[in-house]
Amino acid sequence: SRNSRRRLGLTATPIPNRPKDLWAQLDLIEPWQWGTFHTFGARYCNGFQDTYGWKYDGLSNAEELNDRLNLVKHKTSQKAMAANLPPKRRQIVRLTREEQNAPAGGFKRDLQRASKMGNHEGLFEVYLMEAATRKRKYVIERVAESARCGQKATVFTGRRRDCEFLAEKIEKYFQKESLSARVWWAHGGLTTEKRDEIRAEYMSHTGAGVLIATGDSMGESINLQKTDLALIIMLPWTPRQIRQWEGRFIRLGGDRPVLVSYVIAEGTVDEDVSEILLDKLPAVGAVAEDEMITEFEESFSSSEGDLLTRIISATNG
Repeated sequence: SRNSRRRLGLTATPIPNRPKDLWAQLDLIEPWQWGTFHTFGARYCNGFQDTYGWKYDGLSNAEELNDRLNLVKHKTSQKAMAANLPPKRRQIVRLTREEQNAPAGGFKRDLQRASKMGNHEGLFEVYLMEAATRKRKYVIERVAESARCGQKATVFTGRRRDCEFLAEKIEKYFQKESLSARVWWAHGGLTTEKRDEIRAEYMSHTGAGVLIATGDSMGESINLQKTDLALIIMLPWTPRQIRQWEGRFIRLGGDRPVLVSYVIAEGTVDEDVSEILLDKLPAVGAVAEDEMITEFEESFSSSEGDLLTRIISATNG
Protein backbone atom coordinates (compact mmCIF):
# COMPACT_ATOMS: atom_id res chain seq x y z
CA SER A 1 0.00 0.00 0.00
CA ARG A 2 3.00 2.32 0.39
CA ASN A 3 3.19 2.62 -3.43
CA SER A 4 -0.47 3.58 -3.77
CA ARG A 5 -1.51 7.21 -3.75
CA ARG A 6 -5.10 6.53 -2.71
CA ARG A 7 -6.15 3.97 -0.10
CA LEU A 8 -9.58 2.94 1.15
CA GLY A 9 -10.04 0.22 3.75
CA LEU A 10 -13.48 -1.38 4.28
CA THR A 11 -14.35 -3.56 7.25
CA ALA A 12 -17.24 -4.49 9.52
CA THR A 13 -14.86 -5.47 12.33
CA PRO A 14 -11.99 -2.98 12.61
CA ILE A 15 -11.01 -4.48 15.98
CA PRO A 16 -11.21 -8.29 15.91
CA ASN A 17 -10.06 -8.74 19.50
CA ARG A 18 -8.36 -5.78 21.23
CA PRO A 19 -7.54 -2.13 20.29
CA LYS A 20 -3.97 -3.10 19.32
CA ASP A 21 -5.46 -4.80 16.24
CA LEU A 22 -6.10 -1.35 14.77
CA TRP A 23 -2.43 -0.67 14.12
CA ALA A 24 -2.04 -3.06 11.16
CA GLN A 25 -5.03 -1.53 9.35
CA LEU A 26 -4.01 2.05 10.09
CA ASP A 27 -0.46 1.37 8.90
CA LEU A 28 -1.87 0.12 5.59
CA ILE A 29 -4.15 3.11 5.13
CA GLU A 30 -1.65 5.73 6.34
CA PRO A 31 1.86 4.26 6.06
CA TRP A 32 4.37 5.63 8.59
CA GLN A 33 1.80 7.93 10.20
CA TRP A 34 1.04 5.76 13.23
CA GLY A 35 4.54 4.70 14.20
CA THR A 36 5.66 1.16 14.80
CA PHE A 37 3.45 -1.43 16.44
CA HIS A 38 5.41 -0.92 19.66
CA THR A 39 5.02 2.86 19.74
CA PHE A 40 1.31 2.54 18.90
CA GLY A 41 0.81 -0.12 21.56
CA ALA A 42 2.77 1.77 24.20
CA ARG A 43 0.79 4.96 23.66
CA TYR A 44 -2.72 3.75 22.93
CA CYS A 45 -2.93 0.18 24.22
CA ASN A 46 -1.69 0.66 27.78
CA GLY A 47 1.61 -0.98 26.86
CA PHE A 48 3.80 -2.14 29.71
CA GLN A 49 6.81 -4.39 30.14
CA ASP A 50 6.80 -7.37 32.45
CA THR A 51 9.27 -10.22 32.92
CA TYR A 52 8.14 -11.80 29.63
CA GLY A 53 8.30 -8.69 27.46
CA TRP A 54 5.87 -5.99 26.33
CA LYS A 55 2.09 -6.38 26.53
CA TYR A 56 -0.48 -4.19 24.80
CA ASP A 57 -3.83 -5.53 25.99
CA GLY A 58 -5.58 -2.39 27.23
CA LEU A 59 -6.57 1.10 26.16
CA SER A 60 -4.84 4.38 26.98
CA ASN A 61 -5.02 7.98 25.69
CA ALA A 62 -8.45 7.08 24.28
CA GLU A 63 -9.53 10.68 23.68
CA GLU A 64 -6.41 11.43 21.63
CA LEU A 65 -6.78 8.19 19.66
CA ASN A 66 -10.42 8.91 18.82
CA ASP A 67 -9.54 12.48 17.78
CA ARG A 68 -6.97 11.11 15.34
CA LEU A 69 -9.31 8.39 14.08
CA ASN A 70 -12.01 10.96 13.34
CA LEU A 71 -9.77 12.38 10.62
CA VAL A 72 -9.47 9.09 8.72
CA LYS A 73 -12.59 7.05 9.38
CA HIS A 74 -16.20 7.16 8.26
CA LYS A 75 -18.66 4.99 10.15
CA THR A 76 -22.18 3.95 9.21
CA SER A 77 -24.08 3.46 12.45
CA GLN A 78 -25.77 0.21 13.38
CA LYS A 79 -28.98 2.17 13.87
CA ALA A 80 -28.89 3.45 10.29
CA MET A 81 -28.37 -0.06 8.91
CA ALA A 82 -31.01 -1.62 11.17
CA ALA A 83 -33.62 0.91 10.06
CA ASN A 84 -34.06 -1.14 6.86
CA LEU A 85 -34.04 -4.55 8.55
CA PRO A 86 -36.50 -6.62 10.61
CA PRO A 87 -36.11 -6.42 14.42
CA LYS A 88 -33.50 -8.42 16.30
CA ARG A 89 -33.54 -9.44 19.95
CA ARG A 90 -30.67 -10.83 21.97
CA GLN A 91 -31.20 -13.31 24.76
CA ILE A 92 -28.82 -14.66 27.42
CA VAL A 93 -29.80 -18.07 28.81
CA ARG A 94 -27.99 -19.57 31.78
CA LEU A 95 -28.32 -23.32 32.32
CA THR A 96 -27.83 -24.57 35.86
CA ARG A 97 -25.91 -27.82 36.39
CA GLU A 98 -29.25 -29.61 36.83
CA GLU A 99 -30.41 -28.37 33.42
CA GLN A 100 -27.27 -29.58 31.63
CA ASN A 101 -26.68 -33.05 30.23
CA ALA A 102 -23.44 -35.01 30.60
CA PRO A 103 -20.68 -33.84 28.22
CA ALA A 104 -19.80 -35.86 25.13
CA GLY A 105 -16.91 -38.30 25.23
CA GLY A 106 -13.50 -37.92 23.64
CA PHE A 107 -12.48 -34.68 25.30
CA LYS A 108 -10.00 -36.26 27.68
CA ARG A 109 -7.73 -37.19 24.77
CA ASP A 110 -8.06 -33.72 23.22
CA LEU A 111 -7.25 -32.05 26.53
CA GLN A 112 -4.19 -34.24 27.03
CA ARG A 113 -2.95 -33.47 23.51
CA ALA A 114 -3.39 -29.68 23.92
CA SER A 115 -1.80 -29.75 27.37
CA LYS A 116 1.18 -31.82 26.19
CA MET A 117 1.81 -29.36 23.34
CA GLY A 118 1.59 -26.41 25.71
CA ASN A 119 -1.18 -24.95 23.56
CA HIS A 120 -3.07 -22.84 26.10
CA GLU A 121 -5.39 -21.29 23.51
CA GLY A 122 -6.17 -24.73 22.10
CA LEU A 123 -6.79 -26.05 25.61
CA PHE A 124 -9.21 -23.22 26.26
CA GLU A 125 -11.09 -23.93 23.03
CA VAL A 126 -11.41 -27.63 23.88
CA TYR A 127 -13.04 -26.67 27.17
CA LEU A 128 -15.42 -24.37 25.24
CA MET A 129 -16.38 -27.21 22.91
CA GLU A 130 -16.91 -29.51 25.89
CA ALA A 131 -19.23 -26.95 27.48
CA ALA A 132 -21.22 -26.73 24.23
CA THR A 133 -21.97 -30.48 24.33
CA ARG A 134 -23.55 -30.06 27.78
CA LYS A 135 -26.40 -28.09 26.17
CA ARG A 136 -27.73 -30.75 23.79
CA LYS A 137 -30.88 -31.54 25.74
CA TYR A 138 -31.80 -27.88 25.99
CA VAL A 139 -31.00 -27.24 22.31
CA ILE A 140 -33.18 -30.14 21.13
CA GLU A 141 -36.11 -28.82 23.17
CA ARG A 142 -35.64 -25.27 21.85
CA VAL A 143 -35.43 -26.23 18.15
CA ALA A 144 -38.40 -28.61 18.55
CA GLU A 145 -40.45 -25.76 19.98
CA SER A 146 -39.35 -23.60 17.08
CA ALA A 147 -40.30 -26.30 14.56
CA ARG A 148 -43.76 -26.69 16.11
CA CYS A 149 -44.27 -22.99 15.38
CA GLY A 150 -43.24 -23.48 11.76
CA GLN A 151 -40.01 -21.53 12.27
CA LYS A 152 -36.47 -21.94 10.98
CA ALA A 153 -33.58 -22.16 13.45
CA THR A 154 -29.79 -22.13 13.18
CA VAL A 155 -27.49 -23.61 15.84
CA PHE A 156 -23.82 -22.62 16.05
CA THR A 157 -21.65 -25.12 17.91
CA GLY A 158 -17.90 -25.73 18.03
CA ARG A 159 -16.95 -29.29 17.23
CA ARG A 160 -17.44 -31.11 13.94
CA ARG A 161 -18.50 -34.40 15.46
CA ASP A 162 -20.77 -32.59 17.93
CA CYS A 163 -22.40 -30.85 14.96
CA GLU A 164 -23.14 -34.17 13.24
CA PHE A 165 -24.21 -35.92 16.45
CA LEU A 166 -26.55 -33.07 17.40
CA ALA A 167 -28.12 -33.11 13.93
CA GLU A 168 -28.69 -36.86 14.22
CA LYS A 169 -30.31 -36.49 17.66
CA ILE A 170 -32.56 -33.66 16.47
CA GLU A 171 -33.64 -35.62 13.39
CA LYS A 172 -34.54 -38.66 15.52
CA TYR A 173 -36.45 -36.45 17.96
CA PHE A 174 -38.42 -34.86 15.10
CA GLN A 175 -39.32 -38.31 13.77
CA LYS A 176 -40.38 -39.49 17.22
CA GLU A 177 -42.57 -36.42 17.73
CA SER A 178 -43.86 -36.55 14.12
CA LEU A 179 -42.56 -33.06 13.44
CA SER A 180 -42.45 -32.11 9.78
CA ALA A 181 -39.17 -30.18 9.69
CA ARG A 182 -35.98 -30.42 7.63
CA VAL A 183 -32.58 -30.86 9.27
CA TRP A 184 -29.23 -29.82 7.77
CA TRP A 185 -25.72 -29.85 9.19
CA ALA A 186 -22.49 -28.27 7.94
CA HIS A 187 -18.93 -27.85 9.14
CA GLY A 188 -15.42 -27.28 7.80
CA GLY A 189 -15.07 -30.93 6.83
CA LEU A 190 -17.36 -30.30 3.88
CA THR A 191 -16.24 -28.52 0.74
CA THR A 192 -17.11 -24.86 0.28
CA GLU A 193 -19.41 -25.82 -2.58
CA LYS A 194 -21.28 -28.37 -0.45
CA ARG A 195 -21.68 -25.91 2.44
CA ASP A 196 -23.06 -23.30 0.08
CA GLU A 197 -25.48 -25.85 -1.39
CA ILE A 198 -26.73 -26.65 2.12
CA ARG A 199 -27.02 -22.95 2.95
CA ALA A 200 -29.01 -22.31 -0.23
CA GLU A 201 -31.40 -25.17 0.56
CA TYR A 202 -31.92 -23.85 4.08
CA MET A 203 -32.49 -20.29 2.87
CA SER A 204 -35.01 -21.28 0.17
CA HIS A 205 -36.94 -23.71 2.39
CA THR A 206 -40.37 -22.28 3.23
CA GLY A 207 -41.33 -24.61 6.09
CA ALA A 208 -39.89 -25.45 9.49
CA GLY A 209 -36.25 -26.46 9.64
CA VAL A 210 -33.00 -26.35 11.54
CA LEU A 211 -29.40 -25.89 10.42
CA ILE A 212 -26.67 -27.10 12.78
CA ALA A 213 -23.23 -25.77 11.93
CA THR A 214 -19.89 -24.94 13.48
CA GLY A 215 -19.47 -21.21 14.02
CA ASP A 216 -16.14 -21.25 12.18
CA SER A 217 -17.67 -22.76 9.02
CA MET A 218 -20.76 -20.54 8.76
CA GLY A 219 -19.94 -17.60 10.99
CA GLU A 220 -18.47 -15.20 8.44
CA SER A 221 -19.44 -13.87 4.97
CA ILE A 222 -22.53 -16.10 4.87
CA ASN A 223 -26.17 -15.03 4.48
CA LEU A 224 -28.55 -16.77 6.90
CA GLN A 225 -31.12 -14.01 7.33
CA LYS A 226 -34.10 -16.32 6.68
CA THR A 227 -33.83 -17.40 10.33
CA ASP A 228 -36.30 -16.98 13.20
CA LEU A 229 -34.10 -18.37 16.00
CA ALA A 230 -30.30 -18.42 16.25
CA LEU A 231 -28.85 -20.49 19.09
CA ILE A 232 -25.18 -19.77 19.88
CA ILE A 233 -24.18 -22.72 22.06
CA MET A 234 -20.39 -22.42 21.76
CA LEU A 235 -19.71 -18.94 23.06
CA PRO A 236 -17.66 -16.59 20.88
CA TRP A 237 -14.71 -15.22 22.82
CA THR A 238 -13.55 -12.36 20.63
CA PRO A 239 -15.48 -9.21 19.63
CA ARG A 240 -14.97 -10.15 15.97
CA GLN A 241 -16.79 -13.46 16.44
CA ILE A 242 -19.68 -11.72 18.21
CA ARG A 243 -20.20 -9.22 15.40
CA GLN A 244 -19.66 -11.73 12.60
CA TRP A 245 -21.78 -14.54 14.05
CA GLU A 246 -24.72 -12.28 14.86
CA GLY A 247 -24.27 -10.53 11.53
CA ARG A 248 -25.16 -13.70 9.60
CA PHE A 249 -28.79 -13.25 10.64
CA ILE A 250 -29.10 -9.48 10.15
CA ARG A 251 -28.66 -8.96 6.44
CA LEU A 252 -30.41 -7.11 3.64
CA GLY A 253 -33.15 -9.33 2.27
CA GLY A 254 -34.26 -10.47 5.72
CA ASP A 255 -38.03 -10.84 5.96
CA ARG A 256 -38.59 -11.80 9.61
CA PRO A 257 -37.60 -10.84 13.15
CA VAL A 258 -34.82 -12.94 14.66
CA LEU A 259 -34.01 -13.92 18.23
CA VAL A 260 -30.29 -14.53 18.88
CA SER A 261 -29.92 -16.67 21.99
CA TYR A 262 -26.58 -17.21 23.76
CA VAL A 263 -26.62 -20.29 25.98
CA ILE A 264 -24.23 -20.38 28.96
CA ALA A 265 -23.54 -23.55 30.94
CA GLU A 266 -22.92 -22.58 34.55
CA GLY A 267 -19.90 -24.08 36.28
CA THR A 268 -18.01 -24.44 32.98
CA VAL A 269 -15.48 -22.40 31.02
CA ASP A 270 -18.46 -20.46 29.60
CA GLU A 271 -18.37 -18.33 32.72
CA ASP A 272 -14.68 -17.58 32.15
CA VAL A 273 -15.51 -16.53 28.58
CA SER A 274 -18.12 -14.14 29.92
CA GLU A 275 -15.49 -12.51 32.12
CA ILE A 276 -12.96 -12.35 29.27
CA LEU A 277 -15.51 -10.70 26.99
CA LEU A 278 -16.54 -8.21 29.66
CA ASP A 279 -12.86 -7.30 30.02
CA LYS A 280 -12.33 -6.81 26.26
CA LEU A 281 -15.56 -5.18 25.16
CA PRO A 282 -15.44 -1.74 26.84
CA ALA A 283 -12.20 -0.76 25.10
CA VAL A 284 -13.37 -2.10 21.73
CA GLY A 285 -16.72 -0.32 22.03
CA ALA A 286 -15.03 2.95 22.97
CA VAL A 287 -12.59 2.98 20.05
CA ALA A 288 -14.64 1.30 17.31
CA GLU A 289 -17.86 3.06 18.33
CA ASP A 290 -19.60 -0.25 17.74
CA GLU A 291 -23.18 -0.18 19.01
CA MET A 292 -23.55 -3.96 18.72
CA ILE A 293 -20.50 -4.56 20.91
CA THR A 294 -21.73 -2.02 23.48
CA GLU A 295 -25.18 -3.63 23.57
CA PHE A 296 -23.65 -7.10 23.86
CA GLU A 297 -21.59 -5.89 26.82
CA GLU A 298 -24.75 -4.56 28.48
CA SER A 299 -26.54 -7.84 27.79
CA PHE A 300 -23.86 -9.95 29.46
CA SER A 301 -23.39 -7.49 32.32
CA SER A 302 -27.10 -7.42 33.13
CA SER A 303 -27.30 -11.23 33.02
CA GLU A 304 -24.40 -11.81 35.41
CA GLY A 305 -25.55 -13.74 38.48
CA ASP A 306 -29.09 -14.16 37.12
CA LEU A 307 -30.24 -17.73 36.58
CA LEU A 308 -33.34 -16.65 34.65
CA THR A 309 -33.50 -15.94 30.96
CA ARG A 310 -33.23 -12.23 30.18
CA ILE A 311 -34.40 -10.89 26.88
CA ILE A 312 -32.54 -7.74 25.94
CA SER A 313 -34.19 -4.94 23.98
CA ALA A 314 -34.05 -4.97 20.19
CA THR A 315 -30.77 -3.68 18.84
CA ASN A 316 -32.54 -1.59 16.23
CA GLY A 317 -34.78 0.17 18.74
